[in-house]
Amino acid sequence: MTLLNKDIFQHNFCISEDEKFAVAFSGGGDSTALLFWLTKNYPTKNITAVHFNHNLRKEADEEQKLLEKFCNKLNVNFIASKWQQKPVGNVQQSARYARYQFFSEVCNENNFKCIYTGHNMDDIAETMLMRLARGSGLKGLSAMNEKTNIHNTNIFRPLLEISREDIRKYLTNNNIGWIDDSSNENEKYFRVRVRKHKQQLENIGISFKSIVASAKSLQRAENFINNTVTKY
Repeated sequence: MTLLNKDIFQHNFCISEDEKFAVAFSGGGDSTALLFWLTKNYPTKNITAVHFNHNLRKEADEEQKLLEKFCNKLNVNFIASKWQQKPVGNVQQSARYARYQFFSEVCNENNFKCIYTGHNMDDIAETMLMRLARGSGLKGLSAMNEKTNIHNTNIFRPLLEISREDIRKYLTNNNIGWIDDSSNENEKYFRVRVRKHKQQLENIGISFKSIVASAKSLQRAENFINNTVTKY
């Protein structure tokens, strides 16, 4: 079992064998699988794993050490930063902003073409359900784009067609372990509650695949509107 088709990947992201790039590496299954696949298909000397230690859990520092060891084993560069700021308000939103700010700084300082993230198909479905509950419109309900730009940095998401389950199968087949973030079990977070009800939704005929299909249809509609408005 392979994670991605290299020809399709090459066509979508146009990365050459000589270009340097970064991979957002949290240690979770998605980013671990993506990093491992990239090391099997591109020169490891051109790959840098970038880790943002949110410093919100007692295990965070020890996990960072494990991630660095894993990168050493793969023979890829490892750059990490620890969040010193005490988050206020929406912790997840503040953490996301700080994380992408760090990614941007690393890419700009090292002249990386882009940074790859491990967002997958399940992330699209979960995000759409969360935003549906908030009454979001077209923009909010649209699927995340495969390519975007945040803080003047190219963000590429090659795993959006792959389910979290298949990503874990890929890791298991290659005898690669990953870190399960304990906060992913904390139901105070809306996303965790949505994730835990995936099976119940499928039991009543609402699959994540169908939710993703709708999100992508809305994405195409949004892109069409944006392009049309831009022309005029």
